[in-house]
Amino acid sequence: MPIRDRRRGPAEVPAILIIDDDPVIGRVVCNLLADYGFRLFVAQDGDQGLRLAERHVPDLILLDLSMPGADGLEVCRRLKADPVTAPISVVFFSVSNDLEEKVMGFQLGALDFITKPVEPRELIARVMVQLRKHIQVENLRSRLAAYQHRFGLHTIEAGPDDVHPVRRIDHIRRARQILEARLKDPPSLAELADAVHLSPKRLSRDFQVVYGMTAFAWLREYRLLRAAELLRTSDAPMSVIADRLGYGSAASFSTQFRQHFGLSPRDYRAAQGLG
Repeated sequence: MPIRDRRRGPAEVPAILIIDDDPVIGRVVCNLLADYGFRLFVAQDGDQGLRLAERHVPDLILLDLSMPGADGLEVCRRLKADPVTAPISVVFFSVSNDLEEKVMGFQLGALDFITKPVEPRELIARVMVQLRKHIQVENLRSRLAAYQHRFGLHTIEAGPDDVHPVRRIDHIRRARQILEARLKDPPSLAELADAVHLSPKRLSRDFQVVYGMTAFAWLREYRLLRAAELLRTSDAPMSVIADRLGYGSAASFSTQFRQHFGLSPRDYRAAQGLG
């Protein structure tokens, strides 16, 4: 089933642009995604891809890192420099696992890398994750922009770290990325706020506005959702999942999981047919 955002209306399914100079890769990826009802566009070089991106403003771009002419890094840089295309989520295709290339890609604004040759299940999983994140962020941008339009920017304890709603979403997204990356040793609220250049008070308030909970309540929810995902998609022992997600012990993990889902991790896995 395609991902549909209820606020968009039934016809407005997510759009994906594939930019790859290898037509075989383009066809393979299109065939893999076709069953999900996405609107698909294909470009075979960077310049064509940039034109299609500006014309259609897709939700996600799957971008080959190595292309003649404007390569993936250059295309990504130009996408992010244009206000029209900057919000588009970008995921790179690459035959390489070179760390420097990945670091440069992330610095330019890419969100993920998929290694060639493409593994179908991995491609679908990563595309779904990024589309859900993109739709969520765009909805939050709209909500905060509407709030600003109705109530003004400085109605709630305006201070020196007040920012435009779109930039506020970026701050929250960066804070989320830090928490996601540091599940085992999360920063304090003060450290997290300093990393995204907000005051702790402002960061807490913005998390409440966007998610209806504090940053660390959100972290607890995220850990549990990741735990459920790992239980569904892997055969990792409970102790390994607990350690990976930053729980003090497997017993603590089991208790919190049962409180949230009403099942123990073992019973939850069995209910998925994986026990």
